[in-house]
Amino acid sequence: MVETYFSPQDPIAPRIVERIDAAEHSIQFMAFSFTHDGIGAAMRERHRAGVKVRGVFERTGSQTRFSEYHPLREAGAEVYQDGNPYVTHHKVIVLDERLTMFGSYNFSANAEDDNDENIMFVEDATLAGHFLAEVERVVEAARR
Repeated sequence: MVETYFSPQDPIAPRIVERIDAAEHSIQFMAFSFTHDGIGAAMRERHRAGVKVRGVFERTGSQTRFSEYHPLREAGAEVYQDGNPYVTHHKVIVLDERLTMFGSYNFSANAEDDNDENIMFVEDATLAGHFLAEVERVVEAARR
């Protein structure tokens, strides 16, 4: 399964939230900018339901009051600020080790409403595994 969406003409955030709401085991992500309240709320709800939520935020911007970093951390999700000397520019969410959502789309209202952005949803465990290896690498750098 492959789906491709383009904002602002396609309502992307509701599609992401719908998929997050269906996650059964894990939600793992890497985010340059993650300020979308609805996406953050969906992740917190799945965390409360027992789904593993783990992710890395780009340090720049993650300390603002708009970032979902603090709400997810306060909810008990395993979230980190990046630990590398570069900019973490990833925009990826992997659900249940099989569905990967990735593209230029930041998890923000600006990406939803103001910018020309793209995102692909690909259901493929092999592809998800490659992205999860990168999540693991970025998490390890954040833990140092």
